[in-house]
Amino acid sequence: MNGNWGAILFTVTIALRLVVFSVLSDVAETRGVLGKYPVIGADSRGYVGVARVLLEEGRFASPGVAEPQSYLVPGYPVFLAGVLAVTGDIRFAILLQALLAGFSAILIWKIGSALSPRVGVGAALLFALDPIGIFYSTTILTETLFIFLLLSSAYVYIRYFDGHAGWFFLNGIVVGIATLTRPTALVMLPVLVAVMWLYSKKQMRHVIACACMMTVGFVIIVFPWMARNKYHFDSWSLTAVATTQWFQQSAPLYYAYKHNVSHTEAYAVFHARLMEINPYQSDKGTLRNTPYMGMVVREFLLQDPFGYAYFHAIKTLPFFFSDGLRDIARRMGFLGADQPNIGNLLLMGDAEGIWHTFTRARLSSALLLIGGGMWFIITVGVVVSMGGLRPSLQAEAHVVALCLFIVVGTVLIAGGSVANARYRFSISPFMFITAVYGFEALWKKVQHFPLHTK
Repeated sequence: MNGNWGAILFTVTIALRLVVFSVLSDVAETRGVLGKYPVIGADSRGYVGVARVLLEEGRFASPGVAEPQSYLVPGYPVFLAGVLAVTGDIRFAILLQALLAGFSAILIWKIGSALSPRVGVGAALLFALDPIGIFYSTTILTETLFIFLLLSSAYVYIRYFDGHAGWFFLNGIVVGIATLTRPTALVMLPVLVAVMWLYSKKQMRHVIACACMMTVGFVIIVFPWMARNKYHFDSWSLTAVATTQWFQQSAPLYYAYKHNVSHTEAYAVFHARLMEINPYQSDKGTLRNTPYMGMVVREFLLQDPFGYAYFHAIKTLPFFFSDGLRDIARRMGFLGADQPNIGNLLLMGDAEGIWHTFTRARLSSALLLIGGGMWFIITVGVVVSMGGLRPSLQAEAHVVALCLFIVVGTVLIAGGSVANARYRFSISPFMFITAVYGFEALWKKVQHFPLHTK
């Protein structure tokens, strides 16, 4: 049976996504929901728009905008431009994404099997059956391509952990491509180096050589894009997305919480301050404006750094416990656009409000309990897996460490008020691997626990 698992996982993963894509396409057409499915929301429209401009005009820019695009990185728009160039229909991207998801399931199986066969199969099945993963895999979003690249990097790294330095050069290239698909991959390089430093059996000079080779491969890929941004915007940054999100979302949301005003009112304060110091008089998410956005954000948050740290921690909880099912139901018209924000109720200590949320919004509450409950269990497994970090316990501790460090690193840069189920999906395979490993280790402990009888 072990030899057939790869084919089974590959087939199941692809089949589920193609069936769901067919069903949702029909629902979108007959019920008038989900926008122009599989293009959903502003992010999807942005990727498609840039891809079309790239294909038709040879520029990396948004439609109708003279200034080059610096909010998006090029990986996914180039992928879409390739699909449009060959097929002329954006929907064929979903077929390719289904194939990438199938290969991702195989990679999860291979990586997890480095810990045990059960971990490999269990984690891959969780990935194949995850409703959030299935939904986002059938939409025009970066996550499916990004996950495949991230897993490819992890597999090569684990397969040749103490091998020739040339494999680490290849890994650096893959990480570079992943970073130009989704900038959160920036955590990978320090994670890979840290795990190698902690767990490699080779001499330190070999570790340093491998780290240098990875860095060279990474720089070869990302440097041209950084140089392009330096030329156009006088900035070596990869993207304007992080600073823009801090300016438009994270910092104003904290200001709104602290001063008991709406997000719109809070953003007006930030916008007014930006207009005072920004010579370009714009709040668009471009690298031309981000230096001034960053100044405004730091100016406000440094007034109460500890208060913001608490706010950030509470707002990070949805990364682990958000169900994601309510977002799908909302897009399909089963739920209203405005759903209760549990994080805000927790921050205010509004126990009565939380109770009313669960008792009055029955469908929303049911989806939250089902999806959130599942992810609570998975998070418990992830925490339990931390016991496998000690090198003395097993030869594969570096596999556990790699998965955990990727999760923690991503939480550190993608947590806070923007944390949600979609952000979690991008590193969910590593949570699945560590969760199944954690529960398997716990089960082994229970089996060997001495029973005292009279």
